[in-house]
Amino acid sequence: MTEKQMRALNGEIVSYHMNKPMRWREFKKLPPKIQSDYLVGLHTAFGVRVNGLAKMFGVAFDTMSKYIRDNAVAIPITAGGRPTKEAIIMWNEFLQGAPGAPVKDEPEAVVPPPCCGTAETEYKHGAVFGIV
Repeated sequence: MTEKQMRALNGEIVSYHMNKPMRWREFKKLPPKIQSDYLVGLHTAFGVRVNGLAKMFGVAFDTMSKYIRDNAVAIPITAGGRPTKEAIIMWNEFLQGAPGAPVKDEPEAVVPPPCCGTAETEYKHGAVFGIV
């Protein structure tokens, strides 16, 4: 087989950065299955809820919950138990690209809104996780 024929057998290579925060526009460009896997993965790894996802993406809570409902994403929309302090700290590190957390590419995609406060206030108030 020629080199040209070999290249024709291989499809386009696409990579997705599933281990870093992203904005809504970037998220919506992903294939639907990858979108669902990303959301379920964040919920599984960090216990993050709809409100926290909405803040990360920079969209309204209603937009995020509608997306989850319309696409049958396997994460709860309603608030359940309180996340652990460790889970909140890990989520904030993920958002900020802290040491030990995934590396960030776009600062605006990972800076939490001013309303979110520190990990300690998040633990007290649960704002990032949508418990408030």
